[in-house]
Amino acid sequence: MMKARKQCEMSCDLMHTDNPYLFVIAVLIVYESSLLTGSVALNLNRYKDVLQLIADSIAALYAICFISKKLEKFRIGKVLELCGGESFYIMGLHIVSFKLCTMLLMFLGIVDGGLEYLMTPKLGNNVTLLIVYTLCGLFFPVAFMSGFRRLKSFILQNIHHAD
Repeated sequence: MMKARKQCEMSCDLMHTDNPYLFVIAVLIVYESSLLTGSVALNLNRYKDVLQLIADSIAALYAICFISKKLEKFRIGKVLELCGGESFYIMGLHIVSFKLCTMLLMFLGIVDGGLEYLMTPKLGNNVTLLIVYTLCGLFFPVAFMSGFRRLKSFILQNIHHAD
């Protein structure tokens, strides 16, 4: 039993993502691999070999975990944690929020176009519209689910008090 526990502790020590030297190595692996062998596109089933896929995936995952661990101490880390916790609802409701945002922008006269642009207008190089759509795509689903949970709690409390 003690031997298994020591092995578990050793593997957990290897999983720490706070080593800056490993972070630099991981970023260099991903960078060099993309320069030497090209990009990886899993959705197109395009990669040079399995070893490249495994090495790039592990290195990129380590780099992302390192950055995430550094960000969790700041306020942006709390925002990203909220987005991660609500990611299912964000994924499900972002299209609705894009349509609502486009309708609001059309009503205000900021965006021209008809119903063909109802999803999202052609953004081009307009960074401001990109930021507006990103914030709407995040804010609306989170606010909607927060309101839904409060309404559900309110209804359930009233049902219990009525009994």
